[in-house]
Amino acid sequence: MAYPSYATLNNGYKQPRTHNHHHHRRNIMPQTNPRVSPRRGLHRNMNNNQKISDMLFGERPRLKIATNGCFVDRNNNSKPPRDVFKKPADPPKPKRHPVYMETSFLNVYPEEYTLDPPTLYTDAPSPSPPCSPPPFLPRHESAQLMNSLLKHETRYRSNTMDYLHEVKQYILRTARKNRRKPILYNLQQEAPNPKRIVCLFPTDNKPAHYGREFHGAIAREEADHLLTQGGEGSYLVRESQRAPGSFTLGLRLNHSTKNFRLYYDGKHYVAEKHFDSLHDLVADGLITLYVEAKAADYIKSMESEPIYEKHSRYATIRDKRISNGAVLPTSGSKQVPIQDQVDARTAVLDNAVTSASYEKAHNFKMHTFKGLNWCEYCGNFMWGLIAQGVRCTDCGLSTHKQCSKRVPLDCTPDRRLIKRVYGVDLTTLVKAHGTTRSIVIDKCIEELETRGLDIEGLYRVPGMQDDMDLCRQRFDKDGANAKISAKDFPDINVISGALKMYLRQLPIPLVPFEMYDRFMMAAKIQDPTERLEATHNAMNELYNIKPAHYHTLKHLINHLNRVVQQKNVNKMSAENVGIVFGPTLLREANDQTIMDNLYLLQYQKKVVEIMVENPDIIFEK
Repeated sequence: MAYPSYATLNNGYKQPRTHNHHHHRRNIMPQTNPRVSPRRGLHRNMNNNQKISDMLFGERPRLKIATNGCFVDRNNNSKPPRDVFKKPADPPKPKRHPVYMETSFLNVYPEEYTLDPPTLYTDAPSPSPPCSPPPFLPRHESAQLMNSLLKHETRYRSNTMDYLHEVKQYILRTARKNRRKPILYNLQQEAPNPKRIVCLFPTDNKPAHYGREFHGAIAREEADHLLTQGGEGSYLVRESQRAPGSFTLGLRLNHSTKNFRLYYDGKHYVAEKHFDSLHDLVADGLITLYVEAKAADYIKSMESEPIYEKHSRYATIRDKRISNGAVLPTSGSKQVPIQDQVDARTAVLDNAVTSASYEKAHNFKMHTFKGLNWCEYCGNFMWGLIAQGVRCTDCGLSTHKQCSKRVPLDCTPDRRLIKRVYGVDLTTLVKAHGTTRSIVIDKCIEELETRGLDIEGLYRVPGMQDDMDLCRQRFDKDGANAKISAKDFPDINVISGALKMYLRQLPIPLVPFEMYDRFMMAAKIQDPTERLEATHNAMNELYNIKPAHYHTLKHLINHLNRVVQQKNVNKMSAENVGIVFGPTLLREANDQTIMDNLYLLQYQKKVVEIMVENPDIIFEK
């Protein structure tokens, strides 16, 4: 289809108006022009609309868009073109007194990146005290800062620049104790880079996983001579003459030659670390050897000056918990419990603690960090290319391997790192979800007491395995929001089976491994009064060691007591409940033989019977 041009729009579409009433305006069709405009899309719509308007209402002054973005009068009026896209000029701003102030991270921590002192600002007005101290200061330090500012000065209304200036001064004063320690980072930067000593002659029996750095079965003296000529960081691989088939890595560092037995199992390794390429192995080895040689004494004593207590993010979390009323347990003082709300069907826990006060050890595992990382305990750099340190899989705390042994038991699990519910440590689960007990135990007991206490064979009759797996998947995916109602699982035995499955899959059973012998010894006592007293003392010790296990076990035993109260209907006596839950609640760390399990089963059953028959005496906290 052809599109009209500017010339056609100006002249070709002018038609005289007619007064013929039989001529309908809607039947007027535009004329076409064989000439094609290079600007098709925009001008096509504009020209068609303008042409119809001319035919209906007569010719009017028209504008067209020029190539420079301005509106041009098509009727050739003498008005100059107006640039509609030009922003109006801003009014002149009054000149203000300049303040030269550097607020970058490099100036906050100057000693990390340069040995020069921070640049001083010039021509800055005398600062007045800020209206409020920096919001990130602790309460006592905030009061000290305000007292020092107001000691000999009158408090005036401050502006933003004065406030930022005083905040920066505070950061600079405290940078030495807050900053990361750059000593080990600088040493890693100074470590030599790996240089391969290439073999210029063909070698026989060269392994496929080695390259031109393999020199065959040469003597140690010859390898030392080649490495000396190569300089610092040079390396080669040779076959041992004393043990054919084994290979030795030789590298030059600190003006001496070092030899290591080299292994390959799909990856190259000398010790614990495994590498995809030999070049990465040598680079990591040069960094490690150089840093440990230059700063041996500093590395031995670096965990003796930790920054963890004052300056880590976990110190802030602990302060928030204390301000909310939760008291952290200490070894030398008695815990101050807080009120906890529980289900109306259970006894009220007058002396309960929240999950925030539970002690939990960090679950450290070797980790390879990407980029530059500093230890969150000692503040020193974590050197190396892979496996630089350890990281807690529950909360993400990163430390050196030697510093991880001194980190206190204050792990705060992150729900984003906890991928499931079943098979997770109980203390980790309750701290991650912010509850006192296990969410699986609470949800299942609530559903069982709603529609299952009068079901015959409760906990003894198994449910369908596929349905129990589906219930487990819902808990793993939705947590406390899992749907397990009668509409979702009509068979109540599925809920009871899912509860027993959860208890079996706990890494540490409700009665922990270290408390197993205490409860078993209490069950072997012949005198009923002494046996009850021994079980009560063991339960108090469990409260001090594993409070999350204590509260979950108390909630479960109170539920089983209500199940036993309906034994005339559901046929579940205390002995039957002990048979079902004895091996689940009490397990040994080491697997026993079948005969040993049969012998211990009677005492495991007895422990559960004592708890179910005397919950008010056993659980006093």
